[in-house]
Amino acid sequence: MWINENKGEKMRSDSRRDDNDNHLKIDDTLISLINDYHDVPTVEIICFFNDLAKQMGQLEGNIVNKNKVKRRMGVDKSGKYRWITEEATPDHARYYDYDAYAFRGYYPGSKIPFKMSGVKQGDWRVACWVVAIGDKNKTTSINRDELVELEEVMSDIILLDQVFPEDVNGVYKKKTFRCMRPKGMPLLKKAKDVSKKKEN
Repeated sequence: MWINENKGEKMRSDSRRDDNDNHLKIDDTLISLINDYHDVPTVEIICFFNDLAKQMGQLEGNIVNKNKVKRRMGVDKSGKYRWITEEATPDHARYYDYDAYAFRGYYPGSKIPFKMSGVKQGDWRVACWVVAIGDKNKTTSINRDELVELEEVMSDIILLDQVFPEDVNGVYKKKTFRCMRPKGMPLLKKAKDVSKKKEN
């Protein structure tokens, strides 16, 4: 038995839950986008990501834990003195045993990409997860000359009532968003256009 000093409650150490102690942090903008454009209730969104976290927590992480091995200076098999990589000893591994996860996909039935990353500490069964908008960190830099050129193109389009070109001299290149997931998880792909389905 162990005592929770803050509440003064007695609890049996074997009475802990079998599932992970999940902690979830979700980008507010992501929740707003899904909620506003797809009318999905906030509770449903949070529960979806919590379910994903629980499922991933049962699997092996898909990000390498470099701390599961340790390096030391020593003499290798050829007799040279250098860094040697070896499996961590049980005592060493006890402090660094964790699984790291990365999941990239689209919220089901939408075109809204998300990135979910998490870390689960082995012995403690504690898992922390962060969910953010996909491609949030990607930016496009446009220099002065390119801006002037784009202004001219816009002026011509407005004055001459022209159609917007698909791309102007490669100033902006569409960023690709690649889905990924831990082995055993579903691949959440982008939703298809309903209008395109009807046309075909």
